[in-house]
Amino acid sequence: MLTQQCFQHKHHPCSCPPAQRSKQCYDNDMMSTLIHAAPGAIRGVARWLVPVLALTIAGSPAVAQDLADLTARAEPSVVALKVFDSFGNPKGEGTGFFLSEGNGLLVTNHHVIEGGRRIVAELADGRSLEISQVLTEDKAEDLALIQVGEGPFPTGLPLAGSPARKGEDIFVLGNPLGFASTVSPGIISGIHDQPDKMPDDWPHKRPVIQITAPISPGSSGSPVMNLRGEVLGVAVSMHTAGQNLNFAVPADAVKSLVLRARSGETRPARQLGGGIAGQLGGRGALIARNLGISLLFFGGLFFAFRRLR
Repeated sequence: MLTQQCFQHKHHPCSCPPAQRSKQCYDNDMMSTLIHAAPGAIRGVARWLVPVLALTIAGSPAVAQDLADLTARAEPSVVALKVFDSFGNPKGEGTGFFLSEGNGLLVTNHHVIEGGRRIVAELADGRSLEISQVLTEDKAEDLALIQVGEGPFPTGLPLAGSPARKGEDIFVLGNPLGFASTVSPGIISGIHDQPDKMPDDWPHKRPVIQITAPISPGSSGSPVMNLRGEVLGVAVSMHTAGQNLNFAVPADAVKSLVLRARSGETRPARQLGGGIAGQLGGRGALIARNLGISLLFFGGLFFAFRRLR
């Protein structure tokens, strides 16, 4: 039983004589002690917990975004490239992306456009834009800067300000095997900045980033992006002897190429639209192909006629 004095002090430490204390009195006494001690304990925990949380937040990618939102924002800037020869015959295809550094400036791989006389960029919104010129090419880095003739152009993608880190989450947005605007997630699985330590049969004797995001033919030139929407590299190749051994040219190589192109250190731009197909525009491919077939046909008749004579 609680005494009147215990009743009066049930929210404070019990002041009853020990002989008169009941179990409930002891329980009330313990609870009161905990209640009064709680604010101090909370303040003590907060003193070390807040700095830890602050360091955790500061060290994490605070501006990391949802992959679906990142893809939706980046998609308009990524294009499918169709490459044709002088007669309008398809020569190859790949991927490219607009840079935020230039109006209508696209980045892709050198091997995607090598030898092409006409290049068409197919945008996510359904438009097809003619490439007017190849501003500069770097065969060693397997990079090329190309200029779209007429806009309007989508907002370009920014190049990352800091280098890629091993284990960092990334995604690739491209056109593997012609499947337009395909997104594939992965991580940075390796940083190879000493090409002499790569396998002997490795063709790229330049620094590369190794990624696990799946790529296929047609992915060449795709942006490899972090979860802040920045380009860490340009997808370039895969090692078919293994699994998920895919590679990209670092963004620093793109920055260097842009600076050299602007300073005039690279060779003059290569104008496109040469040959019959380029001069005739979009219909040139069909006309040039038919013309080529006709020339072969009449050439065959001519030699057959001469042989008969």
